[in-house]
Amino acid sequence: MKTSIKVAVLGLLLILSGCKKDEPAPTAVQANPFSGPWKMVFAGSYVGTGNINIGADGKFSLSLLLYDGVSYFTNTISGTVASSGAMSADIYYSGSKIGACSGRFSGTGGSGSYQTVQPSSGTWSATKQ
Repeated sequence: MKTSIKVAVLGLLLILSGCKKDEPAPTAVQANPFSGPWKMVFAGSYVGTGNINIGADGKFSLSLLLYDGVSYFTNTISGTVASSGAMSADIYYSGSKIGACSGRFSGTGGSGSYQTVQPSSGTWSATKQ
């Protein structure tokens, strides 16, 4: 009889030790409201057009053929768009950082400015595709 009681108590302890307090369900990660494909247009010292895809985490990178009135240059622009719409990016040429972009996305559009070390500067605009 003592063995049966010990087994029953042990079984009850094992069952109760497996119970945990109710934990809240993990919250779903919200995708950045600006994620998806966009067309970007640069004007000013450099002109060019390219397509970017903003990821669910707000990150993007694109290679863009820009023209300065004399020559064409392939630049890489890498940055992020915050869920608030604020955009910040760096401009690279041949692997070296040569400038920066900043601006804001809102709804289905975006705009801002860029500055490089050349010195050259201008504006950019974006349209949701």
